[in-house]
Amino acid sequence: RSILCFIRPRCISSLNWPYLRSIEARFDFNVAQTRSQATVTKIVGNSQDVLRNLPLNTFDLAYIDGSHLAVDVLTDAVLTWGLVKVGGTIIFDDYDYNFAQTPEQNTGIAVDAFVNCFCHKVKLIHKANQVILEKIAA
Repeated sequence: RSILCFIRPRCISSLNWPYLRSIEARFDFNVAQTRSQATVTKIVGNSQDVLRNLPLNTFDLAYIDGSHLAVDVLTDAVLTWGLVKVGGTIIFDDYDYNFAQTPEQNTGIAVDAFVNCFCHKVKLIHKANQVILEKIAA
């Protein structure tokens, strides 16, 4: 039995981000089309809170695509590490996303730091706008 978890970002700022609601609505629609709602767990919350409460070594795939700030991407990656089984896959989206005003927060900086720290425990499968890693050791 497979279980898919979707962690919807919860906006912490006062900005109204209607596109987040449209993403969630599209997600709900797509899940309904598969008739697999029983195997999908949608969790709403801040990823850095939610990831700490998920069971370790249970996921075959993790897709990291929330905040594009390096500090958030790196935190999500480290928290996700223990959740993914050896042999599992971690995908980072928007590797080449750049912040003109704060380039030290560019997404790629966090992804590169994670890969460098875990270089003996991951295998690089693909590196472009998305970076795909295989977890080869715990």
